[in-house]
Amino acid sequence: MAERDGSQPWLGATRKCRVFSRSERPRLGPVPPARRRESFEMCSSPPPVHEHRVHIYYEDTDHSGVVYHANYLKYFERAREHLIGVRELRRLLEEDGVGFVVYKADLTYRQGAVFGDEVTIRTEVEMESAYRAIFHQRALRGEELLVDAKIHLVCVDADKKLVRLPPSALTAIVQP
Repeated sequence: MAERDGSQPWLGATRKCRVFSRSERPRLGPVPPARRRESFEMCSSPPPVHEHRVHIYYEDTDHSGVVYHANYLKYFERAREHLIGVRELRRLLEEDGVGFVVYKADLTYRQGAVFGDEVTIRTEVEMESAYRAIFHQRALRGEELLVDAKIHLVCVDADKKLVRLPPSALTAIVQP
C-alpha cells in the first residue's frame, strides 16, 4: 500500500488517496471474474460536482408540452462535454487516438421539464476501474429532481477496442 498526498484541489482541500494493490484492496465479498479490476486509486474525498445549465426550448418538448424523454440524454451528454472540455476531447481523439463511448445508461424519470424551464444538470464522477467511469447525473428544476441518471463510459481506440483511460483523461474527468 502506498499513501500519497495529491497537490490537486479537491473541494478546497488536499486530496488524500490510498493506492491498493490487487491483493490489498478491501473486498465486500466474492467478485465475479468479469468484474475484477486492475489496481486503481480509491479516494476518500467525495467527487467534485459539476453544474451545467440548460434552457428548455419549444423544440425540446413533445405534443403534451413536456420534454421528450430522449432529450435528457442530449442534455447529459452536453454536461459531460463541458465537464471534460472540448479541447481535451479533441486532443484525446487526435493525439491519443481514443474516445469515450456509452457502455450503459440507467435513467429514472420523476418529473418532466416544460417549455421555458431552466434546468441544471449536476454531474459527479465515480471511477469504477481503470477502464470505466460512471457519471451520476441529475436534471433539476431548482431543487426538484426531474431525472436521475447513471451513465457508464468506457474509453476505446480507433478500432473500437477497450483501452485504459489515459492519465490526461482521468485528470480531466475528476478535476473539472
